[in-house]
Amino acid sequence: MSTIKGIGFDLVDCDRFRAMAQKRPTLIERLFSAEEIAYANKYSDPTVHLCACFAVKEAYLKALGTGINGQVLKQIEMGHEKTGTPFVTICGERVPALVSVSHTDKTAGAVVVLF
Repeated sequence: MSTIKGIGFDLVDCDRFRAMAQKRPTLIERLFSAEEIAYANKYSDPTVHLCACFAVKEAYLKALGTGINGQVLKQIEMGHEKTGTPFVTICGERVPALVSVSHTDKTAGAVVVLF
């Protein structure tokens, strides 16, 4: 069995995130890759999916123990297997981690376990 190197959790308020995105028109492009934006745009409410993606980024950084601290959030990406299972990549390289994501129309949460 692999050794756990870190566990991170994050919860995002979707209404708050939506308000921030409306005030800062470039926020979405600064935080998310083109693939993440395209994935979210497949749904009737892209914001909740972007919030879930943001929660994964934050949970990953918390699992590392670094926080944002100069990290380029756009380089931390959430992707999905064909089965729908989420995963994390950094600059296109898959991270050895387990990722769990859930959301409602109001909140999105994620847990990342690094190995």
